[in-house]
Amino acid sequence: MQLVLYTHAFLTSLVFTCAVETAVLFIFVRYWLKGKQRMADIVFAGVFASFATIAYVWYVFPVMAKWPMSAAALWWAEAFAFAVEAVFYRFFLKLSWRDAFIASLIANAASFLGGRTLRAAGLWVRW
Repeated sequence: MQLVLYTHAFLTSLVFTCAVETAVLFIFVRYWLKGKQRMADIVFAGVFASFATIAYVWYVFPVMAKWPMSAAALWWAEAFAFAVEAVFYRFFLKLSWRDAFIASLIANAASFLGGRTLRAAGLWVRW
């Protein structure tokens, strides 16, 4: 039963992360950078990057990292997601390294802090 609850929490976080990070990426690339990338490419990049890294954050790092504090595994997992997503944005959206890292940092911070804020306020969806 515990695995089912964890999987439900993961799926909720997956949808939230994809939505927030894609929206932030779109706003950053389209309106801040004034990029000429197609909307479909930006949306694909946001969804794909989030989808490709979130399973590592939720399932791989917590098992791989046998640290006594789970916070250490979380920080390593988030750093991994940030770096991998930045590299993907760099090559897929053809952003500069600087812009790719900024986009990844802002997107990951928004989803991480947004999720924490919703949970702390008791507004997180549980099913």
